[in-house]
Amino acid sequence: MDTARRFSWSDARLRSTIWQVLVVGLVLAGIFWFVANALHNLESRRIASGFGFLASEAGLPIGEHLISYTPADTYS
Repeated sequence: MDTARRFSWSDARLRSTIWQVLVVGLVLAGIFWFVANALHNLESRRIASGFGFLASEAGLPIGEHLISYTPADTYS
Protein backbone atom coordinates (compact mmCIF):
# COMPACT_ATOMS: atom_id res chain seq x y z
CA MET A 1 0.00 0.00 0.00
CA ASP A 2 1.58 3.26 -1.15
CA THR A 3 0.49 6.17 1.06
CA ALA A 4 3.09 8.69 -0.16
CA ARG A 5 1.52 11.95 -1.29
CA ARG A 6 2.68 13.58 -4.47
CA PHE A 7 3.19 17.33 -4.79
CA SER A 8 0.29 19.06 -6.49
CA TRP A 9 -0.55 22.77 -6.77
CA SER A 10 -4.23 21.85 -6.69
CA ASP A 11 -3.91 20.69 -3.06
CA ALA A 12 -5.07 23.77 -1.14
CA ARG A 13 -3.68 22.61 2.19
CA LEU A 14 -0.17 22.08 0.81
CA ARG A 15 -0.32 25.32 -1.15
CA SER A 16 -1.34 27.33 1.93
CA THR A 17 1.46 25.76 3.99
CA ILE A 18 4.02 26.72 1.34
CA TRP A 19 2.75 30.31 1.24
CA GLN A 20 2.83 30.60 5.03
CA VAL A 21 6.42 29.33 5.16
CA LEU A 22 7.44 31.80 2.42
CA VAL A 23 5.75 34.77 4.10
CA VAL A 24 7.21 33.97 7.53
CA GLY A 25 10.64 33.56 5.93
CA LEU A 26 10.35 36.92 4.17
CA VAL A 27 9.21 38.67 7.34
CA LEU A 28 12.10 37.19 9.34
CA ALA A 29 14.57 38.12 6.60
CA GLY A 30 13.21 41.68 6.59
CA ILE A 31 13.52 42.00 10.36
CA PHE A 32 17.08 40.64 10.22
CA TRP A 33 17.98 43.10 7.47
CA PHE A 34 16.55 46.09 9.38
CA VAL A 35 18.38 45.16 12.60
CA ALA A 36 21.68 44.47 10.81
CA ASN A 37 21.38 47.73 8.86
CA ALA A 38 20.61 49.76 12.00
CA LEU A 39 23.52 48.22 13.92
CA HIS A 40 25.90 48.85 11.01
CA ASN A 41 24.80 52.49 10.67
CA LEU A 42 25.06 53.12 14.43
CA GLU A 43 28.55 51.61 14.49
CA SER A 44 29.75 53.54 11.43
CA ARG A 45 28.59 56.82 13.00
CA ARG A 46 29.99 55.82 16.41
CA ILE A 47 26.61 56.20 18.10
CA ALA A 48 26.41 54.23 21.33
CA SER A 49 23.15 52.52 22.16
CA GLY A 50 22.07 51.22 25.53
CA PHE A 51 22.26 52.58 29.06
CA GLY A 52 26.05 52.75 29.45
CA PHE A 53 25.88 56.56 29.47
CA LEU A 54 24.28 56.51 32.94
CA ALA A 55 27.64 55.77 34.57
CA SER A 56 29.47 58.58 32.74
CA GLU A 57 29.92 62.14 33.98
CA ALA A 58 26.98 64.43 33.20
CA GLY A 59 29.12 67.50 32.51
CA LEU A 60 26.30 70.03 32.53
CA PRO A 61 25.41 72.42 35.33
CA ILE A 62 21.91 72.92 36.71
CA GLY A 63 21.14 76.47 37.80
CA GLU A 64 18.61 75.76 40.54
CA HIS A 65 18.49 72.44 42.34
CA LEU A 66 16.95 71.03 45.52
CA ILE A 67 19.59 68.35 46.09
CA SER A 68 23.34 68.74 45.95
CA TYR A 69 24.55 68.37 42.38
CA THR A 70 27.75 69.10 40.46
CA PRO A 71 28.54 68.60 36.76
CA ALA A 72 30.92 65.81 37.81
CA ASP A 73 27.97 63.69 39.03
CA THR A 74 26.69 60.84 36.86
CA TYR A 75 23.37 60.85 35.02
CA SER A 76 21.98 58.29 37.43
